[in-house]
Amino acid sequence: MFGNTKDIDKQSRLPLYFQLEELIKKAITTGELKPGDMIPTEWEIIDYFKLSRTTVRQALSDLVNENLLYRKKGIGTFISKPKIDLQYMGNMVSYNEQISSMGLTPSTKVLKFEVIAADEFLAKEMGLSNGDKVIELVRLRFADEEPIAVVQSYLPYDLCNYILDVDMENNSLYQILSSQKNTTVVLVERVVEAKIVSREDSKLLNVEKGFPVQSFLNKAFNEEGRVLEYCSSRYRGDRNKFYIEVKV
Repeated sequence: MFGNTKDIDKQSRLPLYFQLEELIKKAITTGELKPGDMIPTEWEIIDYFKLSRTTVRQALSDLVNENLLYRKKGIGTFISKPKIDLQYMGNMVSYNEQISSMGLTPSTKVLKFEVIAADEFLAKEMGLSNGDKVIELVRLRFADEEPIAVVQSYLPYDLCNYILDVDMENNSLYQILSSQKNTTVVLVERVVEAKIVSREDSKLLNVEKGFPVQSFLNKAFNEEGRVLEYCSSRYRGDRNKFYIEVKV
């Protein structure tokens, strides 16, 4: 059991559920409880600290809502892994560089890499004609072999067809594009939304139906204003957070 019975002061003005939350947080911070550990059951906590079921449920629910704990139905409650902190601060840093900087091992699996005809929606978003050739590149991103994001990119074939010869599991798309002047990215527009995971993505990201994801829609432009990439990315809500810096 984390802590001891003296760590809960029933004479304190602090609510008992809050004291229990802080006790669990401290155990996580000190490493007494590690990611993936299963914590004692509600009844074990109730019996050990002599608390009401309502108090214990409130504390555990709050920590689940903070993504510090997660539940497996019919099994128990576990310590969550810390979120991956991805930063967007006005400069383009590759996914691999950011993941590696946090001491994690990045990897990529290419799910689709082919030439297709742009439908009406893509043609409009990319400034193309309906039926123009585009390259579809779909990648599944990992950190320490855990699926983190699905990245679905579309690029104009006439400008970017040379990337079809590149190993996109071991190379950065933007670094490859920057090898040629007319495909160097100079501006990215980004729209962020909170969404519920699709059925297809839930399988790829290994999460349940109804799970939250952070959705990014990106448009990358070259210096002539042409769209080099139209990209939809879906990141697991439990494993990612984003730091965005705006200078004024």
